[in-house]
Amino acid sequence: QLNAAGAADALSLTKVAQALNIKTPSLYNHVAGMPGLLEDLTQFGLLQLARQMEQAAMARSGWDAFIAIGHAYRQFATQNPGLYPLVLRLMQSEDADSETLQNMFTLMLRIADSFGFKDEDGYHFVRAWWSMVHGFVSLELNGAFASGYNEDTSFERMLTTFIRGL
Repeated sequence: QLNAAGAADALSLTKVAQALNIKTPSLYNHVAGMPGLLEDLTQFGLLQLARQMEQAAMARSGWDAFIAIGHAYRQFATQNPGLYPLVLRLMQSEDADSETLQNMFTLMLRIADSFGFKDEDGYHFVRAWWSMVHGFVSLELNGAFASGYNEDTSFERMLTTFIRGL
């Protein structure tokens, strides 16, 4: 289990081996040291996020797909607070040309298209959506919403306000 604060820094092969109840050298049969472990975790996390988003969008379009994907993204991040920063770094890196990322982006572009945003406008739509959802999730994971008001309600209102603004 990774935690949000310093997830990659707190992780070690020794801790992973202990959690798996194996000897540390045995891990080298499966991963290329710490860099390999982090790469594998990052790719695993990205695949999980993409699957959650795809499942959320299945048999939905427009408003319903937009809301469902937003909730899926948030659910992944809040249920995987240590993995989410690793996935986010990959999404922002120069190595971000994986098929999984492309599929996620294509999914979001299809949703943008359902609202009439095509070509360049679609890219702006996706950037705005990602900025909004990631911003909320980041604040939530860092405990910024301590006011006592329901975070689920705030998230839902944010998504619906964005849609209505379109």
